[in-house]
Formats: sequence, structure tokens, C-alpha cells
Amino acid sequence: MYILIMSKILSSSLYSHQVLAREVAEFYLSKAINPEYFNEIIQILCGVFTEETVQNQIKLGMFEPNYFQIYKQEKKVYSFIPTINSYTVELLKESRLLKDLEPFMNRKMYEANVKYAKWVHDMDLLDNILFGTKYIIERYRKSVFKIENTSMDDKVDIGTGFLIEIGGIYFIATNQHVIAKSKKIRLLDIDENEYEFSIFYADEEYDVAFLRINGNLSEFSQFKFSIEQEILSEIITIGYPSIPMAKEAYQVIHRGEINSHIENYQGKKLFLISAKTSSGNSGSPVINEQGVVLGMIAQELFEKGALLEKGKLPYIAVIPSEIIYNLLVNKLVQSAKPQ
Repeated sequence: MYILIMSKILSSSLYSHQVLAREVAEFYLSKAINPEYFNEIIQILCGVFTEETVQNQIKLGMFEPNYFQIYKQEKKVYSFIPTINSYTVELLKESRLLKDLEPFMNRKMYEANVKYAKWVHDMDLLDNILFGTKYIIERYRKSVFKIENTSMDDKVDIGTGFLIEIGGIYFIATNQHVIAKSKKIRLLDIDENEYEFSIFYADEEYDVAFLRINGNLSEFSQFKFSIEQEILSEIITIGYPSIPMAKEAYQVIHRGEINSHIENYQGKKLFLISAKTSSGNSGSPVINEQGVVLGMIAQELFEKGALLEKGKLPYIAVIPSEIIYNLLVNKLVQSAKPQ
């Protein structure tokens, strides 16, 4: 809990200094994410420090806290704020992107956690970690879509979907029941822009569907998936729940946590969350503190009359990300096979 609180405080501070914080992070993680930049850093720092032992440490990617400032000065670039440097390094440590070598070296020194840092970089998650929840919400709000389903009797229901990309193809992931029994379906972003699509796949058994976008949405931020659904880890939901007395369906964001992993009567794996939801949240992404999708809201689990008669609140069931991803990949593989 302490680490989580510290990370939030640090990311909140770095949010207002994004350019400099990103520079600091890229410097200390250069060994993992940018070999060409790393070699430049080695060359410059080894020109400053002539002691062989220090040079060998630099070549291994072992950096002291003042190395970034020295590097900038040697490049004759003086945009430097000491607190942002220290906050960024501290957040990289808390996020396991940097290893603290002080216990072994008897002085402050850091080394990139190469494997993990490369994964974070390749998944385009570094900024999410540095700048926190506010940045994540700003980055992904437009990638969560409202789905209007007009039924055969002209009743309009609202659901949610979120943007993913595989192989240059853009899809909206949602629940099958969100698009079922429709006369007309409209797909709209937060600014009420409408998008053309085709139903690529709909699976009633798993309650998962994919809408293929007719166009390029590369300017949007695409969600990535993770299978790490740890109990009591914090989550965020973004969706279009039904709001009593409200004129329209608005995008609403909630915090919560993962409460349990379960299996229903049909043998389907789900997990439960505590975030407030309603019917329009069907298809909403459940994302973690890195902005990665852990699953998709599917349904409320409740007994008929339980709320009024017993005061029992429903549980919110989420389809795990691995099920969603595997269904899409399998369908893409099948569609690519010669008929």
C-alpha cells in the first residue's frame, strides 16, 4: 500500500513536467530501451570519468543520481530540475523499472531492470507509469466508445466498447449482448463522432463480440492486455452507464479493486470488481494503474429481488483479458485460412 501511495504522489508531481521526466526516464532506462542512446551516454560519461572502475560501471549501465545532470551539461543543455530528476528515479524504482544497487555498491547507484523495462517500452506504457491516473484517463477516454443498439421495437439501449489493434486492423471489443437483437447499431466516440464498422465476430457463449472499424484509427491510443489480475489490486472502469434523470449517456469513470476470481455454472472463468456499474457499462474495459486492460465488464450477478428483499448488492462480473484476446486471435487465424 505504501508503494502504491508513493507512486501516486510521484506521478502526480511528474504530470506537470512531462518532457523533462520522460528525458530522465529514457536516460536511466537507455540500456533497455535505446541501445544507440545508451552508447552515446557511455561515450560522454566515460569522457568525464577517467577512472577505469567507474568507466566499467558506466558501460554496464550502472548510473549514479547525478549522471543525468552531468550528461546534460556535457551536451550543453541546461534544462534541469533536481526534484524532477529525483522524483522520476524514485518512481522508476517503485515501479521496478530501476534496480537500486546501493545495498551492494555502498553508494547510490541504479541499473535498468532490462527485461521488464523493455517490455514496458515495447507496450508503450512508460508514460502511463510516469504520469499516473490523470494522464491515463486523458490518453484513453477517446478510445472507449458508446454503442447505441436500437431494437426491433425501437427501444434504444446503451453499451460500451474499447479500441484494440492487431496487425494494423482496428477492433472495438464489447459484449455480445450489447449488439444482440438489433435493428440498428451506432458506434460513437466521446465527441459523438460516428464510425462505420462491420460485426467481425460475436460469441454468445462467452458474451464477447468484436466490431471491425472501417478505417484507420492510428491517432487513437489502443489498449493493451495483461493477465495479471491480482486480488485487491486497484482498477479503473471507463464506460457509458445509465444515469437516472440524465439527458444523455455520458462517459463515466470509476475506481475499484479486484475482489475475487470465480467460475460460473457454465464453467466460465470470471473475476469480480467493486467499482460502481450499471447496464450501460457492459463492454467497459477494466484497466490497471498502468492503463492495461485486465478484462471487460460483462454482467451483474444477483438473485431476483435480492436488493429489495434482503438488501444484497449485486456483484460485478468481468471477463478476463486472456479470454477476449484468445477469441480475437483465433478468429483472425480462422479468417486468414483459405476457404
